[in-house]
Amino acid sequence: MTFDETADPVRGIALKGPIAGINLFEFRPGLDMNRLTASTAALLVINFTGTLAHSGQIGR
Repeated sequence: MTFDETADPVRGIALKGPIAGINLFEFRPGLDMNRLTASTAALLVINFTGTLAHSGQIGR
């Protein structure tokens, strides 16, 4: 999946209601060619956090 294919549903979930947490799993750094998975995971967490802040769920 591309970043955009993953980020859109994540944003939608964050905007639907209160979020208790996020779990990122199945990441194996030893198999991460060119650190693409690490970069995508970091971008997803950053975007998810930003969406929570924008929706007022954090940072009040």
